[in-house]
Amino acid sequence: MAKLVFSYSHADEELRNELEKHLMPLKRLGLIDTWHDRRITAGAELHGEINHHFEDCNIILLLVSPDFINSDYCYDVEVKHALERHAKGEARVIPVKWLCKSYRVTFSVIITYVFDRFTELVERTVGCQR
Repeated sequence: MAKLVFSYSHADEELRNELEKHLMPLKRLGLIDTWHDRRITAGAELHGEINHHFEDCNIILLLVSPDFINSDYCYDVEVKHALERHAKGEARVIPVKWLCKSYRVTFSVIITYVFDRFTELVERTVGCQR
């Protein structure tokens, strides 16, 4: 099973939730398990938890938006970490570009277009075939 981590701005939490709904078929098939920082429990050390999940994952989705680019933490810490792991071949980084908050129609078309390619990537990552 591939472990997928979302890197996103909290201003884009609604978009992350929508994307996670579209990934549910892959979760149901047991191909992926997803994680994001809203799953950090009270009392846990924030940066340590995020770092642990970034180190443990196979796929990192960068949800790139104006808010993401504006966030020093997302851009300077998470993107840097993701690209280092990608360069070493330890994880695959997939940027998902949000142009604006009025995404619903465009988002559905994009998801329909890329879902098969994403499924193939996940299957290659976990070593299974259709």
